[in-house]
Amino acid sequence: MRDVDSTEGSIPPSSTPEADCPPDPLWNSVRTVVESDILPRLLQSPLIDAAPASFVARAESPGLHPRFADFLRLVRSEGSDPGVWSFVTELLEAGDTVETVHATLLSPVAREMGVLWEQDECDFTEVAIVCSRLQRVIRRIASQHSGGLIPAAPRVLVSALPGSHHTLGPLMVAESLSGHGIDVSIGEPFVSDSDPSDFEVVAISVARAEELDEAQAYMRDLRARSPEIRIIVGGAAFREDPAMVNRIGADGWAEDAAAAAMLVHEIAGTSDPQASGSA
Repeated sequence: MRDVDSTEGSIPPSSTPEADCPPDPLWNSVRTVVESDILPRLLQSPLIDAAPASFVARAESPGLHPRFADFLRLVRSEGSDPGVWSFVTELLEAGDTVETVHATLLSPVAREMGVLWEQDECDFTEVAIVCSRLQRVIRRIASQHSGGLIPAAPRVLVSALPGSHHTLGPLMVAESLSGHGIDVSIGEPFVSDSDPSDFEVVAISVARAEELDEAQAYMRDLRARSPEIRIIVGGAAFREDPAMVNRIGADGWAEDAAAAAMLVHEIAGTSDPQASGSA
């Protein structure tokens, strides 16, 4: 393993909400599905799919970027989303090419997260968060350096409620939305300082019907900070109490991740590349 300081500015596995969940057969089964299916796809596909072919084909530079260790610490730190993009922008403005950044920084960080996960030095929550951040950076680079050939993707913040221990559902939804051509960032409870005005849609997952008041308060806070934001909701609470759909005051409700992707593209006026590909 590379020499990486995994304590300063990192998210230790014990600090994640899942660490407080009691072990049980259902949780172990869900974890097995996530770690055997979802995480491998997160680690293998998003950076290539989002990158222009011109620099994927040339991303064969040997070695690591001189600032690899700094970037790895940053991308693993809590609330680092704005800093990650600033870091990459600084490198590009200093003369690094997008090919160099992709080959010696972004892709190696994704691979390093896979190594850390395999060695039990981080958990699947942290890997998912880091991959989400890398996806967002790659898409922004692609949209700015592709000569306008790559259409802008709808920007969505996927969130649970602040302080919630309901985290697996939002992570799975975020991974699924990303596969539908949506620029996804992860919000609460992992990242608490996201600015809703940076997004077109906030997708909130509500786990229990008893959280209605808390969900409405969170929505009011989001709209106070960004009056134009569109909010969609989903989660187990709406299967428990379907009437919540009418009471919660959101702009839309989605039964599952596929429906959420359709709703996001409808709101943003964009097309789902998966739907286009199957037509």
